[in-house]
Amino acid sequence: MAGIRKRWIIYGWIAVFLFTIGFSQKESSAFSTYSEAEKAGKENSFRYEEGERKKVSSTKKAVTSENVTIIDVSHHQGKIDWLQVKDAGIEAVIIRCGYGQDTDENGDYTQDDAYFKYNVSECERLGISYGIYLYSYAKDTTAAQREADHVVRLIKEVRQQEGVLSFFTYPIFYDMEDRSLESLKASTFSANATAFVNRMKKSGYDNIGFYSNKDWFEKRLTGTIFSLYPKWVAQYNSQCTYEGKYRLWQYTDQALVNGIDGAVDANQKYGSWEANLQVSQVTLNKKSAVITVGSSITVKATISPSGVINPYVAWKSSSTAVASVNSAGKITGKKPGTATITAVSHNGKKASISITVKPKSNRITSLKKSGSNSIKISWSKVSGVTGYQIYMSTKKDSGYKRIRTTSSSVSSYTKSGLKKGRRYYFKVRSYKKAGSKYIYSNYSAVKYLTR
Repeated sequence: MAGIRKRWIIYGWIAVFLFTIGFSQKESSAFSTYSEAEKAGKENSFRYEEGERKKVSSTKKAVTSENVTIIDVSHHQGKIDWLQVKDAGIEAVIIRCGYGQDTDENGDYTQDDAYFKYNVSECERLGISYGIYLYSYAKDTTAAQREADHVVRLIKEVRQQEGVLSFFTYPIFYDMEDRSLESLKASTFSANATAFVNRMKKSGYDNIGFYSNKDWFEKRLTGTIFSLYPKWVAQYNSQCTYEGKYRLWQYTDQALVNGIDGAVDANQKYGSWEANLQVSQVTLNKKSAVITVGSSITVKATISPSGVINPYVAWKSSSTAVASVNSAGKITGKKPGTATITAVSHNGKKASISITVKPKSNRITSLKKSGSNSIKISWSKVSGVTGYQIYMSTKKDSGYKRIRTTSSSVSSYTKSGLKKGRRYYFKVRSYKKAGSKYIYSNYSAVKYLTR
């Protein structure tokens, strides 16, 4: 018995050991989100190759206050003479704070940009407005959250270094461009962006934006989250052809600025940027509308006050089966019924429009004499309706009375008791019962027959 008890004790300790190892492995795997690209720490994208800047634009352009007001910088520009930069007429700068997660896979702070704190300090000293950006390698939401932690830590450290950050008036941009992320689905990009935003907001920061090139915004960064915050679009061209809304356009990587050794990215802004100015009201140009299945209207949302950093809304439908809405506020009727379409700002301000979707009109397909005093009326069916109403008159333009209401399964009705030699006019319409409300289509074209 003693030997058996000893064996059971040994088995018990083995089980505990194996459970502990398994638990540790699960804990470890939950945080093993470092890609090989991040471990290497070398950017690869449309503008980088193995951590080195590629020449994408074809011509270099000297900067004056008339042609460039905003630049973006990182360790690639080395130590910058910011007084000369200011004297060159630069209005603002977007500064890279680092790349990837808060620590490397060994738990060390090696992923901070080497010149971030120096660049912030000089902008504060000289009164140059700035924002910051983080270069992302996140392939999942865990990594995205830890990238947000990276930004939060660095902002905290520069606050400790500088005190009040008086000129930190531009957004915190999440830079999603690395080639290692190309295989991700659009839904994954959206999930990662949402995780980053929520983590930042939890720490008190909602002045957030997204950076990428035109192609990625069109094909990968397409979720609702990207329409809620300012977009910074890179397209090295004579004009930006991105059709969505954006606030910054990076149009060259070959600008020449006094105080910076070598070329630098130049950007054009749209609208004003005021720190801490938030949306106070959202208004729509319509409060209600009636549309037909298959037709569309576009509703315009106006943000107050003007000049907010995030002047965007997300559109939502209470019933996408009845009415859908896209990111531009275009509402399309899907089936008969009612829906509420709501525009929501990034800080939760809302405005709504009530939409009634009418059934499509049907048509009278035939009128035929039946028996000695009847006419058979046949009509086309309409999907998604409750039934049909048939109207008759002896005059073309007035005097119509409803002679029958049928279910949606019926497509003909024979009207009896008619007088020989008299002309009779007919029209039909479909209807949908939505709760206690009846929604009617337009009438069909009038048709007649002499009995």
